[in-house]
Amino acid sequence: SSYNHPGSGANYICLHSNPNYLQYNPNLNDRSLIYGVEYEVNDNQVPELTHLHNYDAPCAVCLATGRTTYIQMGRNTCDNDHRTEYIGYIMSHHFRDSKSEYICVDRSAESVIGSYENRDGGMLYTTEARCGSLPCGPYQAGYELTCSVCSIDVVGSVYK
Repeated sequence: SSYNHPGSGANYICLHSNPNYLQYNPNLNDRSLIYGVEYEVNDNQVPELTHLHNYDAPCAVCLATGRTTYIQMGRNTCDNDHRTEYIGYIMSHHFRDSKSEYICVDRSAESVIGSYENRDGGMLYTTEARCGSLPCGPYQAGYELTCSVCSIDVVGSVYK
């Protein structure tokens, strides 16, 4: 949903690039709404992402043939000798905006070519820790939280 709408979906989904429809009425505009998502990363807290500011984020799906993937939030490494598919930053809407889910965005993220425009539908900001019920010590207040997408052979367990 849009960052300033309190309703509609809060999860990120990948829409097909060539949609088809059943029944529709383009004159009704009071339904759930879906927007594209753009990066909001112009503050130099994570310099490797600032070139993406105001560009649309493309849809990405992780596929590791013959492997099971999982996201490890809070670490940019994979445990137990699991394969690291990519590492990145935890991103979501700004804390003052409507809620959205946290996702792991590759530190080498790309943008939709030719999409630079400040449309402000869904917006992705890096996520930083705040101490309180989240324990200080392992987490540092104000630090941008990282993540990793890991994979394992289909046989075996994720956590030991």
